[in-house]
Amino acid sequence: MADEHAANDAKGEKANAQGPLTAQEFAGLVTGMSRFLGQLSSCGPFQEADIGIGEWSLLNHLSQGPVEQRKLTRDLGVTKQRVNQICDSLKKSGTIEITPAPDDPRMNSVAITAAGKARVEGINAKLIPSLTKDDGDGKKLRALHSASRSVRILRHIFAERAHDAKIAAQQSANAKA
Repeated sequence: MADEHAANDAKGEKANAQGPLTAQEFAGLVTGMSRFLGQLSSCGPFQEADIGIGEWSLLNHLSQGPVEQRKLTRDLGVTKQRVNQICDSLKKSGTIEITPAPDDPRMNSVAITAAGKARVEGINAKLIPSLTKDDGDGKKLRALHSASRSVRILRHIFAERAHDAKIAAQQSANAKA
């Protein structure tokens, strides 16, 4: 069944590669991404570790080093409230520490603990091989790399549009003043 969907997607991709994107195609993309995230969150490593994608993403991000809590909102692309929820959950489980930021004690710095690092490494050790398990011709790995690039491009496009809209609103407000 999944192979049939992939074959149909590939046919549609070739047919529409040069034409304009329709609202239905874009809705299909959004729905597909949502379904993928739902399937990902219910896969073995997440279920075994009793952790959600948001928590896993934050732990992976913190494995690069401590981050100011408000910066996590931008870095993870979620609301301040969601970052607070994730941080509260991970702090209770002992996987992160929240301390006053060295530069500004009014801000919080979030750091991964040794237990958090072990937890995320354990999840990653199971997750990555299951996603990239050799299918003989490397299609899975190429698809994941391609999807990663495509999502970065889409994020960049939408960030540019948001920036342009913000500038246009400022110019309009300045013209009225």
